Amino acid sequence: MDQASEGPEHVPPDARRLAPLPRQLPHVQASWFSEGKRTGQIALRFGADDWGGTLLEENVHKAADFVNTIGVEEIVTLIREAGFTPAQRTTEYEILRRY
Repeated sequence: MDQASEGPEHVPPDARRLAPLPRQLPHVQASWFSEGKRTGQIALRFGADDWGGTLLEENVHKAADFVNTIGVEEIVTLIREAGFTPAQRTTEYEILRRY
């Protein structure tokens, strides 16, 4: 997938189906790594409440010559641009820090 071709058409179908449902799942993660950062922002608007995290090492996409990196500052900016308050959490969703 071309990294520049990000938009609503790349929002995973599951995210589109989840949007109108009552909150039956405790957390839904935005998918941004393969689909692109803009699509991650759109997924937040569709109801995802978890951006995911930074990746220390990713080999599958790298082997296919697809590199999509992100740092904490950019994550914070993208979440704010989408209209939400970024927070750092544990794996059990305990908030450690709000940005």
